[in-house]
Amino acid sequence: MGIPSEKIAMAIMDQDEDDHQASSEVLTLEQAARLLAISTRTLERYVENSLVPHIELKIKGGSRGIIRFLRSELLKWMRQQQVKPVRWRGQGRVE
Repeated sequence: MGIPSEKIAMAIMDQDEDDHQASSEVLTLEQAARLLAISTRTLERYVENSLVPHIELKIKGGSRGIIRFLRSELLKWMRQQQVKPVRWRGQGRVE
């Protein structure tokens, strides 16, 4: 007695969806810059100064690897950069 073909089809569809989600999670420099609404050069400077979370895939014999970003980590990093507003009432400061 084998596995019903419907279950096999569902398992394949689930795997395809997982693969698609994983591939859309990993971003190139251009995609990450677009997500952050900054120029690629600005993002390159952030990477050079380790200001933004990124992944560097080392290339054998190369001085610099391929840079990739995780969408979820960039969104988390953006939330951490948020500056909380300080409200002012007259002369006194209210937080």
